[in-house]
Amino acid sequence: MEKNKFYALLVFLLTGILGFGVLNLHELKEPLLPLLTGLFGSSMLLMSIKNKPQIPEQKTEFQYEKKKIFKPVFGAFISSPLLGFLPALGSGQAAILGQTIVNSNKNDNKSFLILLGATNIFVMGFSFITLYLISKTRTGAAYAIEQLLGSLSLKILILILMSILISGIIAFFTTKYLAKIFSSKINQINYSLLSKIALIILAVIVFLVSGFLGLLILILSTLTGIYCLSLDVKRTNMMGCLLIPTILFYLWGM
Repeated sequence: MEKNKFYALLVFLLTGILGFGVLNLHELKEPLLPLLTGLFGSSMLLMSIKNKPQIPEQKTEFQYEKKKIFKPVFGAFISSPLLGFLPALGSGQAAILGQTIVNSNKNDNKSFLILLGATNIFVMGFSFITLYLISKTRTGAAYAIEQLLGSLSLKILILILMSILISGIIAFFTTKYLAKIFSSKINQINYSLLSKIALIILAVIVFLVSGFLGLLILILSTLTGIYCLSLDVKRTNMMGCLLIPTILFYLWGM
């Protein structure tokens, strides 16, 4: 899907090498924290601080045809089970695949938001189905449930899936209500200052959890993330930091 496939492959391999090195640092506590924070978090924050974006006034009322909801939800339903069983792939990749399957207009932001929301719900549900069928955890929530309950029974699985459905419905109406409140105030926020505060908080968390070595990894992964972003390729290519180590682990036990 990339226009410049060479740069996309370069980003995939570069972040894969970084991820392989970081994940094999046995003295580093919680290696994913500084790695993913740098690639996807602090790099974006620094770019935002540099570009000094201005948040435009938000529209809180818009009309959307209900019949257009079916296509993105269908795309999410088709793509989510496939990626729910594949390692290192998540809702972001499922959303892109779903958009391609249903041939959705890439400029239709409303359809993509519906697709992304539906994908998150389906991926969460399928992560518990994956845990039940093959005893593999795909999300933090599934891992936490496994630590509490061990292997899932069919009754517990059905209970969890019903909980996901009910909480998803409640979250939809809650988010819709809160979004109108925050969207009317968000353009008054100093976004650059907010990004700096978030950057400091992330650095403190990484230091407290992973120590000085974690800070060094955070800096390295942040610089790598900035370089990858400067190549104008999709951020999803940086998932090589998990994909390549996962592939190598299951192929050769590295």
